[in-house]
Amino acid sequence: MKNLISSIVKEDGYDEFLAEKVKKAIGNADSGNVVSFDDWLADINQFSDKLIIELEEETLQEEAMHYVG
Repeated sequence: MKNLISSIVKEDGYDEFLAEKVKKAIGNADSGNVVSFDDWLADINQFSDKLIIELEEETLQEEAMHYVG
């Protein structure tokens, strides 16, 4: 029953798509074309810090508009 449901829900070519993604990832790892965890984490932290600043600025602008209006 599980296989029947899986085959109905899964799109044609999905297994091939996943196999190609795995093959590409293995090739990237073998060639050293990867991002270290520390670099990835630094990028995530930089992105989140920037997003926090933008949201804080938007909040201040909205509060100022409500105060003036």
